[in-house]
Amino acid sequence: SALVVIPPDLPTQLIFFVGREAELALLVERLANPDHRLITLTGPGGIGKTRLALQVAAAQANQFVDDVCWVPLTDAQSDTDLALAVAHALHLSLSGAQDIRAQLLRALRDDPRERLLVLDNFEQLFPAGGVQLVLDILRAALQTTLLVTSRQRLNLQAESVLPLEGLPCAETAEGTSDAAQLFAERAGRARLDFAVAPAQQAAVTEICRLVEGSPLGIELAAAWAGEMSPARIADEIKGTLDFLTSDHPDLP
Repeated sequence: SALVVIPPDLPTQLIFFVGREAELALLVERLANPDHRLITLTGPGGIGKTRLALQVAAAQANQFVDDVCWVPLTDAQSDTDLALAVAHALHLSLSGAQDIRAQLLRALRDDPRERLLVLDNFEQLFPAGGVQLVLDILRAALQTTLLVTSRQRLNLQAESVLPLEGLPCAETAEGTSDAAQLFAERAGRARLDFAVAPAQQAAVTEICRLVEGSPLGIELAAAWAGEMSPARIADEIKGTLDFLTSDHPDLP
C-alpha cells in the first residue's frame, strides 16, 4: 500500500492505495516514452481507473516538471465542456466571444511546457465530439501527454490501451492477495479494532471472488465489517448484490 504526496492541482486522497504495482510500474515506464503520448485506462465502473490514474499522475510530478493537470469530466456533455474543463485545469482564461476550442488549441500550441493532462471519466463524451478534440490536442500540443480513464477506448491510432480487471483474489506464496489486503485495510476503517483472523481469511477471499476483485465492490463489502463477520458478508452477497450499497458521500 502507498500514500503519495499529491501535487496541488490533483485531488487529495485520504486513504491508502492498495495493489496495482505491475500496472503502476508499466504506466510510469510508458509515460516516460514520447511514443506513448495517449494512454487510456479502460474497464467497467468501480474497477479503479480513476484511483490508479491519480496514483500515476502523482508519481509523474518529477517526470513532467512543468505541469501535471487533473481534468474531471463527470459533468461534461460536449466538446465545448471538455475544452472548458481543460482550460480550467490549465488556468487559462478564455473569452466567450471567440471559439472556445480554437482558443484552447492556440494556447496549447504556443505553450512549450511539457505537461501531463489526465482526462478522467471520458466515456460520456464519445457522441459529443470529445475524441476529435483529444486528437486535435495531440496534434497542437506536441509536449503534452494525455492519460485518459474511460469505460471504452478512444479508437485512435496514437492510443495505447491498458484494460483494467479486478484485483487478484487468489492467495500467493508471498501472502494475502491484493484484493484481501484492500478488504482488510478498508474493514479496519469501518471498525478500528477489526483485524482479519486466520479463520476468517477464507471468507474474505470468497467475498473478493464474489465481487470479481472489483475495488469498489470490495470497499462496499468491507464497510459492513463493523456490523457483521466476513462469513455473513459473503452470505449476504450470495443472496443479492443489492446488499452492496453505501451512504458514504465521498464514494464514486
